Amino acid sequence: MRFKEKTITTTKIFSLIIFALLLSGCLVTRTIIIEQAPMVTPRIKIFNASSIDNVTGTVTSVNISSIQGFLDGLTFNITEVVGSPALDLRINFTNVSSFDFVGLRGFFDAGAGHILDILLFRWSTMTWEDFGDITTQETFGVDSEMIFNSSQFINSSLSGGLVMLRILHPDGGNPSHLYSLDFAGLAKL
Repeated sequence: MRFKEKTITTTKIFSLIIFALLLSGCLVTRTIIIEQAPMVTPRIKIFNASSIDNVTGTVTSVNISSIQGFLDGLTFNITEVVGSPALDLRINFTNVSSFDFVGLRGFFDAGAGHILDILLFRWSTMTWEDFGDITTQETFGVDSEMIFNSSQFINSSLSGGLVMLRILHPDGGNPSHLYSLDFAGLAKL
């Protein structure tokens, strides 16, 4: 993380903890109101995915609603393919004006050394920027990445504010490796 770019307040840190609890299933509401002091109530706004595009991989269950809720029993499942890249999944979000976090809840059943990259599309340079990794997991886990200066990842002239998220396994794959995604979202604190 690049802490020099933006001051992190106690409210943001507290909200990040709440966002992580929300994704892990400890909280099951989409808008959280936290009373810290009189007249101060920070809110977390969740932007749900608007579309999924499977570029590389074998989709075994596809439904946009599978990743719009969490702990709902619905998942988006995709397996790697032989070749490189082994998996390339694009998730779009529309009507986004600003966001502070990318949140994913999923399960990656793969061999040691198989890593999925979490990338966002930077519109000014037309390139993908890596924000984190998903490694092999034994159970569903939460990946939450803090984003500073989200405006560089929002194309405000498309769909009222388009953000493109990519989950990529750039190396050779194994068709028995499964990524099961329960939730993908952006959060504005």
